[in-house]
Amino acid sequence: MKKQHLLLKLLLSITLILSFLSCSENDLDKSIITSSKLIEFEGEGGETLVSLNSNDWKIVEIINKNNNQPIIGDIYTISGKSISENSKLKLDSLGVLYSIWADKGFIIHKENSNSLKISVKENYVREEFVFDIILKTKEKFETISVRQKVKSGFQLEKIEYNINEKDTDSTYYIKGNTYKFDIQTEQKFVFSPFSGIVYQTVTFFDSSLENAFYMTKSDSLFVPIPSFIEGKNIILNGETALFSNVKTIKENEYKNLKEELNISPGKSEFSIFVEIMIQKIEYQLFLIDARTKEQKVITGKWTKISPTGKLKIN
Repeated sequence: MKKQHLLLKLLLSITLILSFLSCSENDLDKSIITSSKLIEFEGEGGETLVSLNSNDWKIVEIINKNNNQPIIGDIYTISGKSISENSKLKLDSLGVLYSIWADKGFIIHKENSNSLKISVKENYVREEFVFDIILKTKEKFETISVRQKVKSGFQLEKIEYNINEKDTDSTYYIKGNTYKFDIQTEQKFVFSPFSGIVYQTVTFFDSSLENAFYMTKSDSLFVPIPSFIEGKNIILNGETALFSNVKTIKENEYKNLKEELNISPGKSEFSIFVEIMIQKIEYQLFLIDARTKEQKVITGKWTKISPTGKLKIN
């Protein structure tokens, strides 16, 4: 009888141990991520909320899958107080992770223990932006994979220019050659004002809109630009330039200009000064998103720096 009782106890103990081990294995197999572990975004960016069923987790690392390196960024509290800047991204408690480049980036909010908000910016890089968010509980690691497509690009709809009341021209002078004479009789002297001056016409766009030039960089958009600005009149004459904040350079139209002076007898000396004008006017660039067909408007200033053909002789 005692033997049967001991055997029964032994069987009960084994059953309890196996049941505990089975529950433990099930807990380990159970994911804390109740929504999708793979999140996909279009190139325009977006936001999503990931649900979790555990209170005990933290972000230990974020890996850029394009180069398999940890992503660097800034870490803040929920209230916006800086915890760390330019460091490997991780969160042991509630907070916000920022990693923003000029052409892509993301923000991750851990506002409570049951969810994670992921926001991605527009992706203007010519490849998909893929990164893994590594979560850790006491028992295991889990991964949320984020994949963002490349931005589809833009098509040019039109560009409009306007002269604002605050848009005023400004001028300055640059020094050219200096000439010296010691002659017995008066003589004519023919010269090129731009001899000794390497100066060309420069144009460029600028904009206060964030990523204005990254969003169009891959499209190589050539847009009409003014050929002449006369008072309040903007004259377009078929001339185009790349929409960019990088300077576009073309030949100085006055480079072959010739001037003539009468030089008096005796010793004399004079220098040539060439007038340069800076003109700035407003523009509105209208683009169409190649995927969504939505209109995008970029505003800013177009600048032209060029010789006027006027000189000073001192």
